[in-house]
Amino acid sequence: INFQPQFEGKPWHLTLTGSPELSQVVPLNLGAVAAVVSALAFLLALIGTSVYLRRLTRSLDGLMRITRNAGAGDFTQRVPLNTLKDEMRELGDAFNRMMARLEENFSFNSTLSRIDAAVLARMPLESTLALVLGSARDQLPKFQCRIVAMSGAAPSVYVLDGLGELTITPPEVATGGAAFEQH
Repeated sequence: INFQPQFEGKPWHLTLTGSPELSQVVPLNLGAVAAVVSALAFLLALIGTSVYLRRLTRSLDGLMRITRNAGAGDFTQRVPLNTLKDEMRELGDAFNRMMARLEENFSFNSTLSRIDAAVLARMPLESTLALVLGSARDQLPKFQCRIVAMSGAAPSVYVLDGLGELTITPPEVATGGAAFEQH
């Protein structure tokens, strides 16, 4: 210990040696104790890291499973957010929003495909309109959907009820007696 700058004294040299009594109380040498403590600290760090990584990979496993199902065409599954924390919760929430949007888009495209197939197969107008009205009813369940179509010389109003029954009425009946204007 150099005391010269502070106390204008000569530096001291300290030497630490163990006494024979100390070696009787602590049979291990200090290096062995330090090695054991270091090994225990390393094992605790390894266990903590393993637990943390398992939590992280469990969340990623769920995302991967749902992604594989989406690749197979199942867009209905969602990531349970209650088990996720912090960034993983944000990732799961964004993933769920993306899956909901994909489900809507694929459902809409499937409906359009069925309508296109009906048109190309030259199905009767009533069958094609029933597909259109059924899709509208699924999208807007609280509203009654109607289509006014020209079939021949006279227009008709097509209405799909809650049971899926298609009714066809003249416009005057459907609008309560109001005259139908043709544009």
